[in-house]
Amino acid sequence: MDDPSAAPLFRGVGESQVQRLLGEGRTRQYVDGDSIAEMSSEVESCWLILSGEVHVRSEGNTLIVARGVGDLVGEQALIDRCGRSAVLTAVGNVTALELPQRAFLGLLGSDARFAVNVASHLCRKLRQATDDRAIRFARDERLFKAFRSHCSPEVTDRLLASRTFEEDWRPERRDLTVLFSDIRGFSGKCRSLPATEIAACLNGYLDTVVELIHGHHGMVDKFMGDGVLALFGYPRGDGRDAESAIRCGFALFHAARQHKIGGDPITIGIGVSSGEVFCGNVGNADRHQFTVLGHVVNIAARLEAETRSVSVPILICEETAKRAEDALQGFAQTREHTFDLRNIGSTRCFEVKENGVEL
Repeated sequence: MDDPSAAPLFRGVGESQVQRLLGEGRTRQYVDGDSIAEMSSEVESCWLILSGEVHVRSEGNTLIVARGVGDLVGEQALIDRCGRSAVLTAVGNVTALELPQRAFLGLLGSDARFAVNVASHLCRKLRQATDDRAIRFARDERLFKAFRSHCSPEVTDRLLASRTFEEDWRPERRDLTVLFSDIRGFSGKCRSLPATEIAACLNGYLDTVVELIHGHHGMVDKFMGDGVLALFGYPRGDGRDAESAIRCGFALFHAARQHKIGGDPITIGIGVSSGEVFCGNVGNADRHQFTVLGHVVNIAARLEAETRSVSVPILICEETAKRAEDALQGFAQTREHTFDLRNIGSTRCFEVKENGVEL
């Protein structure tokens, strides 16, 4: 913009008044990355952008909005007579006219046309902010939907309302119970099926799995093909995590047989293990993923694989059996096994069978 007086901000304003304001202003040159204005409790100026682009960023360096030629930036702090709550940064080469507070507010209070132009400018910003907020709200809804797929609605609501939300999800070692389930013979059954049929069968089955895990106060960590890894006792336990995982295992086994793949009822194997694991969000600046790692997770996966060798639906590790011992006496029987688990070694475990239920 070669002539600042041609800016929409001055449309209809007397030429002498415009020149008086511009005369008190100072043309500033900035290069890429220069700070035009920092957060401050004292505000002395606003800026009319003559060329280039200015980014408005929050304290955490999050981009709020970009402003271009003809835009006024920093005026809200002047009008409200409050501190500046954002940082203005040059993107590329920027030329801006710095307008001092006294001259700007003086014209705003004495010229109705200028006041209307400033109000119109602020309204345009408000519309843009409303549109941006709607877009961000839609994005956040998608993120929350993905988040809710891991936890039950009750747990999700409690976490989102908590003041310690970030602490609940930081990487740490936690004492949990891990359940791993897998569909037996899934790859072979799917070999001759159309992709759409595989997806429909698997989606229906996994809908049931998620509902049952949430119903037993568990958290879905991830799907691994047709396998499911679930946590009990995270992010917060109730002292009955081992029992909840075992009861969930029985519910999963019975529910799976109500679904079919290739015309045959789904049969699953389940491994349950308890102890200390690493859990939390890991990744780089572009992608983060919640994960759980450790010996306990490996044992659960290995036990699930061994259910085939002894033709039982559920195997639990010795630690899980100890933690759920009293509860098991009320609804299930156990039988001891010892397996030489791959990369783990000799491991004592137990098959569990519901009282009065034929599998």
